[in-house]
Amino acid sequence: MTSFILMRTLILLRHGKAVPHGAVPDFERPLTEKGKRDSLAAGTLLKEAGIVPDIALVSPALRTRMTWNEAQRELPPIHETLMPALYQASSDDILAIIHEMDDMMGCVCVVGHNPALHEIAVRLAKSSKARKDIGDHFPPGSLIVLGFETESFSGVSDGNGKVVLFRIPEDPRGG
Repeated sequence: MTSFILMRTLILLRHGKAVPHGAVPDFERPLTEKGKRDSLAAGTLLKEAGIVPDIALVSPALRTRMTWNEAQRELPPIHETLMPALYQASSDDILAIIHEMDDMMGCVCVVGHNPALHEIAVRLAKSSKARKDIGDHFPPGSLIVLGFETESFSGVSDGNGKVVLFRIPEDPRGG
């Protein structure tokens, strides 16, 4: 009997550039025009790569919801779940959420915040080169797609994700 391992795909999308802290309460910070453009560009990149999530898990903060709304404009309709646990989540929290995904899901997108998204990307990346490429900074609008040779998302663990796609927006300090 021949067995095979299924591939699971995880997309990590950090919210786009938002208005500065203090302008409005943190939870209600909207995207800037650059944040909207970068978020749309992330959706375009996923579309061009043929990577379409089965579900998007989105922090309920305004900037993450706006990021996903822009990105999904380039994609077919995708089920979206607002997950309060993603707001101020740790990398351990995100990994626990990933482990709970239904085995019917092949590709999951998490739209959230730093430092957790950066930390989980570094933790999950398989090669030291990939971890170095991710670097010390995962600016607003960053996108990474990781592939895992596992039958379920419960098999996702530190160091076993192959970087399929990685994008940092140009000029992350721009307005």
